[in-house]
Amino acid sequence: MYSAEAAEDIIHHPTLFGANLRRLRIASDMSVQQAARALGLSKSFLSMVENGQRSMRFEDSMRLVHLYGYSFAWFLTQTRDAFMQSVIDAPLEEQTHKIVQRRSDALLMTGERGTERVPRLLLLRPLRSRTDTEWVELMLPAYTQLTERAITLMGEVRGVIQRGTLLLVLNNDEYIAREGEEFCFDGSIPHVYRNYRAESVQATLVITPAGL
Repeated sequence: MYSAEAAEDIIHHPTLFGANLRRLRIASDMSVQQAARALGLSKSFLSMVENGQRSMRFEDSMRLVHLYGYSFAWFLTQTRDAFMQSVIDAPLEEQTHKIVQRRSDALLMTGERGTERVPRLLLLRPLRSRTDTEWVELMLPAYTQLTERAITLMGEVRGVIQRGTLLLVLNNDEYIAREGEEFCFDGSIPHVYRNYRAESVQATLVITPAGL
C-alpha cells in the first residue's frame, strides 16, 4: 500500500521505484548483469534496488535510466502514471487504502519536498511524450551542490537564475550565473550545479530533448 505522496515522491518509495526500473530494463532487453556492468555496479546491488531493498544515488539512477534510452523525467512521469492507473484499476475496497487525492502535478526528482535544507530538483510538469521539453526547478541551500559526481542530461539545457548565484562546472571549466542571468549548454557534457555562497540558489532549467 502507498500513501498519497507516492504519486509525486516516487523516489522515496524504493519498491515502486525499483519495480519500474526492472520493467524498463526488461523492455530494453538487458540482463541485470549487463546493466550493472555498464554502470560499474555489482549485480547483487542492482538486484536489491530492483526489489526495493536498496536505494540508488540520484546520479546513478539517472545514468541507469539513460542507459535504457530514456530521460529521468520521462521515467518518473511514466512510473507515476502507471501507479495512478493501478489505483484506478484496483477494487474499490483497495483504492481506499492507497490514494485519495493528488496534491500537484510536480514530480520530485531528488531531494525533499517542502524544505530548503537539502538540494532539490522538481519536475514542474509531467511529460506526455518522450520529446516533450522538461521544465525543472533547481534549489540549492547554502554551500551545497546538487550531486557528488557530475551528471549528464539528454538535451540542451537553458536556465535562468531566480535567486542567488550559481556555479556551473562543465568538465573542468567553471561558470558563474547570477540572479536574473541566463545560461545555455549541451546537457550531454558532464556537469555539476554548485552553490558556494551563504544565500540559497533557485533556478529554472528548460531541457530540450536532443534532436529537436
